[in-house]
Amino acid sequence: MSAQIINFLERGRDVRLVAGVERFAREIDQLLRRADPAAEFGELLEMVERLSDRLMDIGYLLLDEETKRELQTTFEELSAKLAHARQAIDSLDNTGVP
Repeated sequence: MSAQIINFLERGRDVRLVAGVERFAREIDQLLRRADPAAEFGELLEMVERLSDRLMDIGYLLLDEETKRELQTTFEELSAKLAHARQAIDSLDNTGVP
């Protein structure tokens, strides 16, 4: 996937970008501070989902239209894989497997 950074044609886009990056950095910092080596896989999936949402927000502010579509497709595939992993975890939990 190639990315081309575009000029900020839309007023206020640069402010939203800075705010988005700051929010992303805060979330990563919070995740690292409360990182638990024994965390359940479901918790790790939730972290990945939150981070991918933030990356999408930032990507939409930076990328051209074609790359945005590629990014959307990539994250839809990631989301589907995360949902599949969550279903697998839920089915294990329901069968009583430790």
